[in-house]
Amino acid sequence: MARTAALSKTQMAERLCSVFKAEGYAGASLTLLAEAAQLKRASLYHHFPNGKIDMAKAALAYSGALFMKHIIIPCQTSSNAQAGFLDSLGGVLKYYASETPTGTPAVCLMNVLNLGPGHQFFGRDIAKAFQLWQSTWNQALDSLILLRGSANNKNDMSAQTYITAIQGTLITARLTQDTTALPQLIEAQKAEIRAFCS
Repeated sequence: MARTAALSKTQMAERLCSVFKAEGYAGASLTLLAEAAQLKRASLYHHFPNGKIDMAKAALAYSGALFMKHIIIPCQTSSNAQAGFLDSLGGVLKYYASETPTGTPAVCLMNVLNLGPGHQFFGRDIAKAFQLWQSTWNQALDSLILLRGSANNKNDMSAQTYITAIQGTLITARLTQDTTALPQLIEAQKAEIRAFCS
Protein backbone atom coordinates (compact mmCIF):
# COMPACT_ATOMS: atom_id res chain seq x y z
CA MET A 1 0.00 0.00 0.00
CA ALA A 2 1.34 3.44 -0.94
CA ARG A 3 2.41 5.66 1.97
CA THR A 4 0.13 8.61 2.73
CA ALA A 5 1.60 11.80 1.28
CA ALA A 6 3.17 14.21 3.77
CA LEU A 7 2.08 17.16 1.64
CA SER A 8 -1.24 18.18 0.15
CA LYS A 9 -1.66 18.17 -3.63
CA THR A 10 -1.38 21.97 -3.63
CA GLN A 11 1.81 21.91 -1.56
CA MET A 12 3.30 19.28 -3.84
CA ALA A 13 2.39 21.28 -6.95
CA GLU A 14 3.98 24.41 -5.50
CA ARG A 15 7.24 22.57 -4.80
CA LEU A 16 7.19 20.88 -8.19
CA CYS A 17 6.95 24.33 -9.80
CA SER A 18 10.26 25.26 -8.17
CA VAL A 19 12.00 22.17 -9.54
CA PHE A 20 10.73 22.62 -13.09
CA LYS A 21 11.64 26.32 -13.03
CA ALA A 22 15.17 25.54 -11.89
CA GLU A 23 15.82 22.46 -14.02
CA GLY A 24 13.43 22.66 -16.97
CA TYR A 25 11.33 19.70 -18.07
CA ALA A 26 14.21 17.66 -19.44
CA GLY A 27 16.50 18.36 -16.49
CA ALA A 28 13.95 17.65 -13.76
CA SER A 29 14.75 14.09 -12.73
CA LEU A 30 12.24 11.87 -10.96
CA THR A 31 14.57 11.84 -7.98
CA LEU A 32 14.50 15.63 -7.69
CA LEU A 33 10.75 15.75 -8.24
CA ALA A 34 10.04 12.99 -5.72
CA GLU A 35 12.22 14.74 -3.14
CA ALA A 36 10.38 18.02 -3.71
CA ALA A 37 6.99 16.31 -3.35
CA GLN A 38 8.28 14.39 -0.33
CA LEU A 39 7.37 11.08 -1.92
CA LYS A 40 9.23 7.80 -2.04
CA ARG A 41 9.74 6.29 -5.47
CA ALA A 42 7.39 3.48 -4.43
CA SER A 43 4.48 5.88 -3.90
CA LEU A 44 5.36 8.35 -6.66
CA TYR A 45 3.24 6.65 -9.31
CA HIS A 46 0.33 6.24 -6.90
CA HIS A 47 -0.02 10.04 -6.78
CA PHE A 48 1.24 10.72 -10.33
CA PRO A 49 0.43 7.64 -12.49
CA ASN A 50 2.17 9.07 -15.57
CA GLY A 51 5.24 10.19 -13.66
CA LYS A 52 6.91 13.38 -14.78
CA ILE A 53 4.16 14.36 -17.23
CA ASP A 54 1.54 14.30 -14.48
CA MET A 55 3.87 16.20 -12.14
CA ALA A 56 4.37 18.93 -14.74
CA LYS A 57 0.61 19.04 -15.35
CA ALA A 58 0.05 19.51 -11.61
CA ALA A 59 2.62 22.31 -11.55
CA LEU A 60 0.99 24.00 -14.55
CA ALA A 61 -2.48 23.68 -13.03
CA TYR A 62 -1.26 25.27 -9.80
CA SER A 63 0.51 28.04 -11.71
CA GLY A 64 -2.49 28.50 -13.99
CA ALA A 65 -4.82 29.09 -11.05
CA LEU A 66 -2.50 31.84 -9.78
CA PHE A 67 -2.24 33.26 -13.30
CA MET A 68 -6.04 33.55 -13.46
CA LYS A 69 -6.32 35.00 -9.94
CA HIS A 70 -3.62 37.65 -10.25
CA ILE A 71 -3.55 38.60 -13.95
CA ILE A 72 -6.76 37.67 -15.76
CA ILE A 73 -9.58 38.05 -13.23
CA PRO A 74 -8.71 41.65 -12.17
CA CYS A 75 -9.22 42.79 -15.77
CA GLN A 76 -12.32 40.70 -16.37
CA THR A 77 -14.18 41.68 -13.21
CA SER A 78 -13.34 45.36 -12.74
CA SER A 79 -15.97 47.89 -13.75
CA ASN A 80 -13.19 50.44 -14.26
CA ALA A 81 -10.86 49.66 -17.17
CA GLN A 82 -7.94 51.67 -15.78
CA ALA A 83 -8.21 50.21 -12.27
CA GLY A 84 -8.59 46.69 -13.67
CA PHE A 85 -5.55 46.98 -15.89
CA LEU A 86 -3.42 48.51 -13.13
CA ASP A 87 -4.48 45.72 -10.77
CA SER A 88 -3.61 43.19 -13.43
CA LEU A 89 -0.16 44.74 -13.92
CA GLY A 90 0.37 44.56 -10.17
CA GLY A 91 -0.85 40.98 -10.38
CA VAL A 92 2.08 40.14 -12.66
CA LEU A 93 4.41 40.79 -9.73
CA LYS A 94 2.22 38.78 -7.35
CA TYR A 95 2.02 35.91 -9.83
CA TYR A 96 5.76 35.56 -10.31
CA ALA A 97 6.58 36.30 -6.66
CA SER A 98 4.22 33.52 -5.54
CA GLU A 99 6.39 30.91 -7.24
CA THR A 100 9.82 32.45 -6.71
CA PRO A 101 12.12 32.08 -3.69
CA THR A 102 12.95 35.40 -2.01
CA GLY A 103 16.08 37.00 -3.43
CA THR A 104 15.95 35.23 -6.78
CA PRO A 105 14.81 36.59 -10.16
CA ALA A 106 11.37 35.48 -11.29
CA VAL A 107 11.09 32.66 -13.83
CA CYS A 108 8.10 31.94 -16.06
CA LEU A 109 7.04 28.29 -15.65
CA MET A 110 5.12 28.37 -18.93
CA ASN A 111 8.22 29.51 -20.80
CA VAL A 112 10.37 26.83 -19.17
CA LEU A 113 7.93 23.99 -19.88
CA ASN A 114 7.39 25.17 -23.45
CA LEU A 115 11.04 24.50 -24.29
CA GLY A 116 12.56 21.21 -25.47
CA PRO A 117 10.53 18.01 -24.95
CA GLY A 118 7.99 19.81 -22.77
CA HIS A 119 6.63 21.62 -25.83
CA GLN A 120 4.99 18.49 -27.29
CA PHE A 121 3.15 17.81 -24.04
CA PHE A 122 2.20 21.30 -22.90
CA GLY A 123 2.77 23.69 -25.83
CA ARG A 124 -0.89 23.89 -26.88
CA ASP A 125 -2.22 24.64 -23.40
CA ILE A 126 0.54 27.18 -22.75
CA ALA A 127 -0.25 28.92 -26.05
CA LYS A 128 -3.92 29.14 -25.02
CA ALA A 129 -2.94 30.76 -21.72
CA PHE A 130 -0.85 33.39 -23.50
CA GLN A 131 -3.66 34.01 -25.99
CA LEU A 132 -6.04 34.55 -23.08
CA TRP A 133 -3.59 36.97 -21.48
CA GLN A 134 -3.19 38.90 -24.72
CA SER A 135 -6.91 39.06 -25.52
CA THR A 136 -7.81 40.09 -21.95
CA TRP A 137 -5.29 42.91 -21.93
CA ASN A 138 -6.19 44.01 -25.46
CA GLN A 139 -9.83 44.37 -24.40
CA ALA A 140 -8.82 46.46 -21.38
CA LEU A 141 -6.49 48.66 -23.44
CA ASP A 142 -9.10 49.09 -26.17
CA SER A 143 -11.52 50.30 -23.50
CA LEU A 144 -8.97 52.84 -22.27
CA ILE A 145 -8.27 54.06 -25.78
CA LEU A 146 -12.00 54.37 -26.49
CA LEU A 147 -12.59 56.32 -23.29
CA ARG A 148 -9.75 58.70 -24.12
CA GLY A 149 -10.71 58.96 -27.77
CA SER A 150 -7.09 58.30 -28.76
CA ALA A 151 -7.26 55.73 -31.52
CA ASN A 152 -3.89 56.89 -32.82
CA ASN A 153 -2.24 55.35 -29.75
CA LYS A 154 -3.61 51.88 -30.48
CA ASN A 155 -0.40 50.48 -31.97
CA ASP A 156 1.72 51.73 -29.05
CA MET A 157 -0.72 50.45 -26.43
CA SER A 158 -1.14 46.79 -27.28
CA ALA A 159 -1.08 43.73 -25.06
CA GLN A 160 1.71 42.30 -27.19
CA THR A 161 3.92 45.28 -26.42
CA TYR A 162 3.36 44.98 -22.66
CA ILE A 163 3.66 41.18 -22.50
CA THR A 164 6.74 41.10 -24.71
CA ALA A 165 8.43 43.62 -22.42
CA ILE A 166 7.54 41.51 -19.37
CA GLN A 167 8.76 38.24 -20.89
CA GLY A 168 11.95 39.84 -22.18
CA THR A 169 12.64 41.31 -18.76
CA LEU A 170 12.13 37.91 -17.12
CA ILE A 171 14.76 36.41 -19.41
CA THR A 172 17.35 39.15 -19.01
CA ALA A 173 16.77 39.37 -15.25
CA ARG A 174 17.46 35.66 -14.93
CA LEU A 175 20.65 35.98 -16.95
CA THR A 176 21.90 38.90 -14.87
CA GLN A 177 20.37 37.75 -11.56
CA ASP A 178 18.62 41.12 -11.29
CA THR A 179 15.69 40.96 -8.87
CA THR A 180 14.73 44.61 -9.44
CA ALA A 181 14.21 44.57 -13.21
CA LEU A 182 10.65 43.23 -13.27
CA PRO A 183 9.30 45.49 -10.47
CA GLN A 184 10.88 48.49 -12.20
CA LEU A 185 9.29 47.56 -15.52
CA ILE A 186 5.86 47.08 -13.98
CA GLU A 187 6.07 50.46 -12.24
CA ALA A 188 7.04 52.08 -15.56
CA GLN A 189 4.12 50.39 -17.32
CA LYS A 190 1.73 51.53 -14.58
CA ALA A 191 3.05 55.09 -14.88
CA GLU A 192 2.47 54.97 -18.64
CA ILE A 193 -1.17 53.94 -18.13
CA ARG A 194 -1.75 56.60 -15.49
CA ALA A 195 -0.24 59.26 -17.74
CA PHE A 196 -2.36 58.15 -20.67
CA CYS A 197 -5.53 58.27 -18.57
CA SER A 198 -4.80 61.59 -16.89
